[in-house]
Amino acid sequence: MNKEANIMVLQINTAIIHGFVWSVVWMIIVSVSVRKFPWTIAHDYPKDVVQCADIPPPDKKQKRQSIVFFVCSFLVIIGTAVLSVLYTYGAKSVSFITVFFHLWIMSMIWNVVDLTIVDWLMICVLTSKLFIFPGTENCVGNKDYLFHFIGFLKGIVAMTLTAFMVSGALFAVMLLMR
Repeated sequence: MNKEANIMVLQINTAIIHGFVWSVVWMIIVSVSVRKFPWTIAHDYPKDVVQCADIPPPDKKQKRQSIVFFVCSFLVIIGTAVLSVLYTYGAKSVSFITVFFHLWIMSMIWNVVDLTIVDWLMICVLTSKLFIFPGTENCVGNKDYLFHFIGFLKGIVAMTLTAFMVSGALFAVMLLMR
């Protein structure tokens, strides 16, 4: 292998490792959302689970808290992705495709972790209290592997678009830093 190929493999490996780190951050945010702000994430759960959970509408204080939580979460998620790219490539002159591919790898790692670890293992198999609404432990929807797989397919599109948009903004900033 030549030097450039070795560097590319190392960069891909870094994106994969950072993708797993990013996934842990996402899992913490999802777990907190389920427990503290269930009305914000209910759309990601099967209908029978949402109906059984009987999630009350938030009061004004809860709404404010959820806004603060999600703004901070968004900054952490985007910040982690940006730091990953900057850590990996620094001030080097890299292409938009390189930045996009790096963020896309991270995004797909999260999408796969969300499906296999969060949805299928923690929700479908273990019925983990971290990821299910209280009182919905026996809902059929919690064991619906196909529902979660369809969410994974939607996630491929959503995370690809997210990687594209963040890559564009980050690449523009990187051009200004040169």
